[in-house]
Amino acid sequence: MDILPPTYNIIRKLKNNKAPGSDNIVPELIKEGGQKLKHKIHTLILKIWEKEELPVDWENSILCPIYKKEIEYSVKTTDQLRY
Repeated sequence: MDILPPTYNIIRKLKNNKAPGSDNIVPELIKEGGQKLKHKIHTLILKIWEKEELPVDWENSILCPIYKKEIEYSVKTTDQLRY
């Protein structure tokens, strides 16, 4: 049995149907990209680790806050509590 780099396992666990990043690459494309793509990604991560520096393109990000429906809380006094 071959021992795979941790990167391969992380790629396998990517969730489908998620929005792409600024590069327009969806997780399904990475997951189905084959061994060669997984190897290239692993090599890139090793280089980043060694240099301790992220690629300049990775400094750009798009943050879009998603507000959840407001939850109403009611505060009960001790007189209203049932024991």
